[in-house]
Amino acid sequence: MLKLTPFKETYSYQKNFQEDAHALLVDKLTKQTKRKFHLADKTTEKVRLRLVRLTLADLDVLFEDLMDMRLLRDLNQWLDDRFAVAQILAEMPLAA
Repeated sequence: MLKLTPFKETYSYQKNFQEDAHALLVDKLTKQTKRKFHLADKTTEKVRLRLVRLTLADLDVLFEDLMDMRLLRDLNQWLDDRFAVAQILAEMPLAA
């Protein structure tokens, strides 16, 4: 018997939805950081390139944490911490 899966439950839809959500959050956070820290375009682009590397979950956390940051240095430290954790996790051997 053929089973039809609802479109929103398909792998293709889920993957595209996550990619769209990621791009949207990166765009929103880039605009927020530019406005909050009064960044020049060149600095804004550097921030955006760092944001693109974050996971969707990290972007979601940053969306909230950004409100508490007072300086661009705070954002850079937050990003450095996230990338350090990601690097440690990537280097951990998988449990057998």
